[in-house]
Amino acid sequence: MSHIVQSPVTSNLQKEAAPLHERLPVTVIVPAYNEENTIAQTLESLRDQTIQIEKIIVVDDYSTDKTGEIAKGYEQVTVVRPPRNTGSKAGAQTFALPNVTSKYTIAID
Repeated sequence: MSHIVQSPVTSNLQKEAAPLHERLPVTVIVPAYNEENTIAQTLESLRDQTIQIEKIIVVDDYSTDKTGEIAKGYEQVTVVRPPRNTGSKAGAQTFALPNVTSKYTIAID
């Protein structure tokens, strides 16, 4: 005879699970430098997640191509551009932080 033991952590996670129609209180930061060939695919993948993300911020890290223009064409995407290239993915992510208003933040690469 087997018994299922439910830990308090598992129990709490189950209680906090959001229904599929709700948004997660998450902002996703997408640092991008000259990503015009892939930014649309990235944003569409984020948009098509099972649970909607509250906010997507693309950091157009002083691109010389159309990365920022392409990203601006997506609803619910905020595009920020530093005055010069930050020099790193971490720098671009840090530049976006003042625009985060959600409870949680995820940075993707």
